[in-house]
Amino acid sequence: MIIGVGTSDKKLISRSDIGYWQKVPDSQLPGNAEFVSVSALPDGMVLGTAADGALYSRATLTSPWRRVPGSGLVTSVTMLVDGTLVGVGLGNDLWTRNTLTADWKPLHGGAGLVKAIDAGQSPYTNSYQATLFGISLNNTLCYRTALTDSWSYVQNSDGVIDVAVGPTGSTIGVLTDNSLGVFIWDFRGWTKLPRSVPVKAVSSRRDGTLVGVGTDNFLYTYMSEFDPGGDEWPPLGWSPVAGAGDPIVAVTAMPDESLVGVRADNKLCTRTKLTDDWKPVTGGTGLVKSVTVLPDGTLVGVGLGNDLWTRTRLTDDWKRVTGGTGLVKSVTVLPDGTLVGVGLGNDLWTRTRLTDDWKPVSNSGGVVGVSALPDGSLAGVRTDNTLCTRTTLSADWQQVPNSDGVSAVAYYPAHRTHSPDPSAGKWLLQFTSRDPNASDGDGRPWGDGTAMAARATPGQPGWPLPWDNGCLVTPLIGGFATMNAVRDVLEETITYGNEQADHGVPPGARDTHVYIADWLLNGLRDLSETNSWGGQPWNAAATPTKDQTALGLLVRLMAAGITVRVLLWMPTTAQRVTMPNHADEHCSIAAAVQDYNNTLQQRWNLTQPIGVVALDLRTASPTAAALHQKMIVVRAGDTNVAFCGGVDLAFTRRDFGRPANLETGIGDWQSGDTMPLSEDGWPKQNPPPLGGYPSFPLRSSINDGPFPEDLPANVYGQGNRYWHDHHLKLEGPIVTSLEQQFSERWIIDTQGRVYLFDRNSLIGADNQVQLTSAQSFSDVSGEKRVVPLPAAQPTKPAGTAAVQMWRTIPVRPASFGRSVGPPLARGEFTVMAGVANAVVQARELITIWDQYFWSVPLAKLLAERLNTVNGLRLLIVLPPYGTSNPGDELKLRMNAMQTLWHGLSTTARDRVLALNLWKPGPDGPPVASACTCTPRSRPTTRRCSCAAREHEPPLRWSAMPNSTAR
Repeated sequence: MIIGVGTSDKKLISRSDIGYWQKVPDSQLPGNAEFVSVSALPDGMVLGTAADGALYSRATLTSPWRRVPGSGLVTSVTMLVDGTLVGVGLGNDLWTRNTLTADWKPLHGGAGLVKAIDAGQSPYTNSYQATLFGISLNNTLCYRTALTDSWSYVQNSDGVIDVAVGPTGSTIGVLTDNSLGVFIWDFRGWTKLPRSVPVKAVSSRRDGTLVGVGTDNFLYTYMSEFDPGGDEWPPLGWSPVAGAGDPIVAVTAMPDESLVGVRADNKLCTRTKLTDDWKPVTGGTGLVKSVTVLPDGTLVGVGLGNDLWTRTRLTDDWKRVTGGTGLVKSVTVLPDGTLVGVGLGNDLWTRTRLTDDWKPVSNSGGVVGVSALPDGSLAGVRTDNTLCTRTTLSADWQQVPNSDGVSAVAYYPAHRTHSPDPSAGKWLLQFTSRDPNASDGDGRPWGDGTAMAARATPGQPGWPLPWDNGCLVTPLIGGFATMNAVRDVLEETITYGNEQADHGVPPGARDTHVYIADWLLNGLRDLSETNSWGGQPWNAAATPTKDQTALGLLVRLMAAGITVRVLLWMPTTAQRVTMPNHADEHCSIAAAVQDYNNTLQQRWNLTQPIGVVALDLRTASPTAAALHQKMIVVRAGDTNVAFCGGVDLAFTRRDFGRPANLETGIGDWQSGDTMPLSEDGWPKQNPPPLGGYPSFPLRSSINDGPFPEDLPANVYGQGNRYWHDHHLKLEGPIVTSLEQQFSERWIIDTQGRVYLFDRNSLIGADNQVQLTSAQSFSDVSGEKRVVPLPAAQPTKPAGTAAVQMWRTIPVRPASFGRSVGPPLARGEFTVMAGVANAVVQARELITIWDQYFWSVPLAKLLAERLNTVNGLRLLIVLPPYGTSNPGDELKLRMNAMQTLWHGLSTTARDRVLALNLWKPGPDGPPVASACTCTPRSRPTTRRCSCAAREHEPPLRWSAMPNSTAR
């Protein structure tokens, strides 16, 4: 929703959206063939028909076009609910094909009457329950309720050349003047929509977005909200807001969706909801004339002298920002945090951070106000008080029809709600024990002595819920998105540490720390994007502006005085036989961090270490188990972020340049035969971090053999592999829970077997931990223990999601003369409990993306639910295989799959689909589905996952990283 301030009474007005077309780059048909029609299928695929009847497909809007075999018969095509394709032939008759690759078959009764079609249903189902809508040869709308029926004509519908039926039943047409219109079904005819380009064909995607073919033969998308039941369609004009209250001169929406306004006397007022009355804000001193809000909730105001002011909370006092040069009269914030201001000359200016200088934006004049929209585009108020938009900072302004009478503008996310989610307790795990004296342990199913188990006791922090409300969840699909997000947060943290140094805060006391747990961390894992080599192999002699390798970021964090703790799995002697490089890599990282920490401790005269690595062998079995947690917690001033999921900072994982709407990027050059050799070095920044770089690697044997899970080249290709995985970026109270989980893993009982890291010896025994700093463990009367980390501090709400942490911590038997102590003395198995609960609750669909799918108990449960719940469907997506030892792996997978299949009834089998994940192409290399799916968790492998329940339609549950059920 767009909200504005009216020019006459200075009160709030609103409009549902701004409709406009956006060109899709590189969307012409091959050879610049002329488009005739376009169709968006339910699975997101786009079909385009050329003038010669040839049919082309692209998996997404931006994928490459591929010619559909045997397709030169039709000029328009659509898909019915059952998946049948229906086409209009060159003779204006109808043809069908069951699948995209099947042959066309003529449909008897197609009398050559229509030239374009679309499938759907009208908004008035009692009048028209049409399977097909068509455009007749004389440009009139017609329909038929079944494929074999005759065409019926719609009154007052002439003057249209193509039709699309939206997901809510709206009927959109391309009119004979190439404008876009919607058909009003009470016989009022076509109503034109605002547009910026002429189109000749249109189709509707499932989300309501329109896809059109311009007269220039490019694809376009139309962004607008459609309301077919409204009396005035579409509702694109301004409407008064109820309870508008006092006049205001500016307005902005806070992260909690309350509103902050600036009154005519330059004081602040607020309203909790859009329809509430304005209430004065205490502490407002009448200093600002415009206001906006940063992503962290900080208010930024433009003062009466056109300088910038901030207040951390709404009730704080204004503080002047240094470097505000009096150039702008209003300001907004893009989703990436960039500030955009309207200058005194009615043009745009930007600054990346609050303390940067303003920089002018070319070709941006003619506006008196501006607001950032969620997609990064801008809405502006022209000098004539009309609304305009620009898709990017460098694009041109475009006029919005029916938008006059506004003096200020802001975006308001009116679709959300903040009421507690009543179904969280259904999908998330509950406590099975709240009695501290219970024989099965207090706080079950969470582990004994843990912060989550303590929530079962009244009066404890977090009581009485074993999950966190008020969280913000950002799904990250693939290693490229994940590592970019991790890198950006770490760079922000480095900047914060350096700013603290500028203010005289000593190292180690800079209110910031970074905790990292990984199954595999490669020191030379490149997380950069803007360095000269991009996604191609680097020249080790190159000099980047910033060293953004995994080791480089660790060193730079420590150089910024930030406390760093890294928990890495250490293979035992038995495990080293099959993965020697894994052990050597982690030894080398430990040595580098140890050396660099010693340099900084001496330089700064610190009594406590800045950086510590723990090499962890505290597993259930010395031959098969592993620490498989992949998580990061970052606390730096107002930055409170955690990452959790299936992506570790390792080679092979980063499919470089993969956009969210494409199958793959260019692959990861740090995979297969193109993995960089550690002994060759890496591009290092100049000047180097404080005190210079530590030596790396410790052992030259790192390059003697393949890294763990370096999949066979005859299946996965020689290099640039495509690795599919899921991860989450988490904000809000769940950050505290994940920090507590890391702290519990850090001190989990070693039965006295704690050692100082010895780089000259092999690590062979199980149930032990080696730390790179002697100050990180104590030795009291011969009993060695890891020193606990500082208590995790609470985190303020950041969103509307309920998130629950799950993990697998195995039971470790008594050994070395005594039993295991807390925390987690009897382990924890909330991953399997949570997945089982979600499977039991599911009624429509369960999807599993798994590297292995070995769990026979899960297979039995899935079969039971599919047999019991009519309509429940199951989709399992697997790679060809996920390890370098496929024989044992495929045998275990076969056991689970056969258990599932033999347990299913005949009717239930029709609702199960299992797929391999392959990348299409001439060489046929597969996409490595390395999802660390929670159902794969074994009782010996330590894992950490999260389940998120977002209270926003459509309601969904996700067991992070790789399973979903609803």
